[in-house]
Amino acid sequence: MPECCRNHSESTKLFFNEISLNVDDEVVIYNFFEEYFKFYNRLFLRLSDKRYEIKYFYTCLIKGDGEQVAIKIGFRETDKEETITEINQHYMDLIKQQIISNSINIQVQGYELSYIKCNIKK
Repeated sequence: MPECCRNHSESTKLFFNEISLNVDDEVVIYNFFEEYFKFYNRLFLRLSDKRYEIKYFYTCLIKGDGEQVAIKIGFRETDKEETITEINQHYMDLIKQQIISNSINIQVQGYELSYIKCNIKK
């Protein structure tokens, strides 16, 4: 095996959605939440070593450098078991990163507010 393939810090994972469909991870994550929240208003996930409750508030448009469609969510730590365990570690890490980086540092009903954003037009 070549040296570049043995060193994980030098390699990048590519997934089927990126190669075959030309769909990036942000769109996959947004679509997952959009479909899930059509039927449920709460999601319990284990992200890294903590469990989180993610509550759906509403879908909106965010204006800035361009319009982004977004799902406004609230999240907080919980002791409840996760409702979905089929998400691989790569996407769990990306979900956690997106939730934390999009947090607006405001709490409502004990939930910290954040957004799941996507650069697609609806």
